[in-house]
Amino acid sequence: MALLRRRRSWHGAAFIAAVSMAACCQLSSGRLAGFAGPGRARSQHREVSQQKLSRAAGGLEFLREPLEAYAAARVADSPFLAEAPEAALHWGHAAAMASVYPQLAFAAFLGWQIRFGKGEDTTPLSLGIASKTLHPVLSLAAFAFFLIGGQGGLVLLTAQKQTILESAHAITALLGLGFLALQAILPLTFQSGAQVRAAHAYLGSAIVLLMIVHAGFGISLGLSF
Repeated sequence: MALLRRRRSWHGAAFIAAVSMAACCQLSSGRLAGFAGPGRARSQHREVSQQKLSRAAGGLEFLREPLEAYAAARVADSPFLAEAPEAALHWGHAAAMASVYPQLAFAAFLGWQIRFGKGEDTTPLSLGIASKTLHPVLSLAAFAFFLIGGQGGLVLLTAQKQTILESAHAITALLGLGFLALQAILPLTFQSGAQVRAAHAYLGSAIVLLMIVHAGFGISLGLSF
C-alpha cells in the first residue's frame, strides 16, 4: 500500500513538472530555431515564435506598466548605467546569474540526499554542515538571488532601450520565480503527507531543468540585439 501511494505521488509530481516544462517549451520553441541559420525558414520561425510569445505575453500585460515604471526609475536614479561599458550592460546580468545556478543545483542535490535518508550527512562541498541544515538555506538564498537578479535584468534591458516581458527568457523567468515561491511554501505543509514531500522533491528538480532552459533563452536574447 505504501509503495502504491509512493508511485502515485511520483506520477503526480512528475506529471505536474512535465506539463509545466512542456508548456514553457511550447510557448518558446521558435526561439531556438533562430540558431538554425539564415534564410526564409529562419524568418518564418521567428514570425511564428513572435506570434506565440505575443499571445503568451498578453496575459502579463497587468505587470508591464508597473515593471516598466520601476525599471525606468532605476535607470534614471543610476547615472553609472550611462557610463558603463556596453559589454557590462549587455552581459552583466548573465555573468552574475551564472554564479547562482550551481547553488540552485547543489541545493536540489542536498534535497535528494535528505529524501534518501542522508539528511545528517555532509559532503565535501557543504563545509561540514549537514544536508538537512544547508538545503533550506541554499534554496532560499537561490530564490532571493534569482528575484534580485530578475529585477536587475529588467533594469539593464531598459537601459539598453529594449522592451520587457516579450521574450521566452522573460516568460521562463516568471515561471521559475513562481515555482521557486511554491517550493518555499511547500515545506510548511509537509505534515500533510508524503505526497507533498514528493512534489517538493520532483518540482525542485524540474526547476533546475527549467532554469537551464531559461539560461539558453537568455543567451539567445542577448545575441538577438
